[in-house]
Amino acid sequence: MEKPQNAGNIDHKNSGTSQLTRRLPSRLQSGASSGVFGKEKIVFPFLLAALTGTLLGVCLLFLFKVQPSASIVSANSPAAESGEQELVSAEAELPGVSLFAMQIGVFKERARAEALQAAVADKGVGTVVRGEDPFQVFTAVTADKAAAQPLEAELKKLEIQHYAKEFLIPARSGRMIGVGEAGAKAVTEGLKQELQVATSAMQLSVLPSINAEQKSSIQEAFSKLEAERKNVLNILDKGKRGEEKAILENMHRSLAEAIDALKAETGMFAVQVKVTAFYLGYESLVSKLLKSV
Repeated sequence: MEKPQNAGNIDHKNSGTSQLTRRLPSRLQSGASSGVFGKEKIVFPFLLAALTGTLLGVCLLFLFKVQPSASIVSANSPAAESGEQELVSAEAELPGVSLFAMQIGVFKERARAEALQAAVADKGVGTVVRGEDPFQVFTAVTADKAAAQPLEAELKKLEIQHYAKEFLIPARSGRMIGVGEAGAKAVTEGLKQELQVATSAMQLSVLPSINAEQKSSIQEAFSKLEAERKNVLNILDKGKRGEEKAILENMHRSLAEAIDALKAETGMFAVQVKVTAFYLGYESLVSKLLKSV
């Protein structure tokens, strides 16, 4: 009696297995028939994927660990703004200048400064505007206050209000960006020579008269600047210092016009306005040419 019951149970189990096998996909039927439902075939791909991912992660970690880091430059950083100029630079020191300026007015609005310029021009006095807010109107510069006496006397005759004020251009040290060591020395030496000729023109301008020898001497000194000036302009051009190059060109032009006025004896104010423009240009150049360190 026990055996038929057991046989029935066995047949029932086998029948359930056959029905389950028919419901499974064909690729799993063999596994189901064996009683393990293909567990080995399902688990193996997961193990292989996990092992592959682990190996890949280790390789990437090693790759980024040994790769040298690149320096990142912000688009707004000085290095990005100046480009290759940051790669070349040299230390330099530009000389300062101590002067007295004849100032005939100072205004908050440029229009008023220009109106004064037009008014005194009718009296034969040229002027230059310095700075912004306030706008200072200069007509002459001298080495000291005593040397300004002839200028002050003439301004009084013309009934032009004025006063002598100290005008200092401080010496400046720093790095000349875009220029190598030899170039920085050449630029500094060229500017010193320009300043020497400007000083001579300033001193001669307040004399009652100058003789032929004095005219010849200053013309010769100015002519010697030409070769050095071209070299300095070329250095600034190669260093991509276009703004500073333009300022120096204007300075040199003002100095040339001052010497022409001296030789033509067109009057001290005709010379002085050009000399004043030269020194205002130098003041601007000194502030721009060197980067503080």
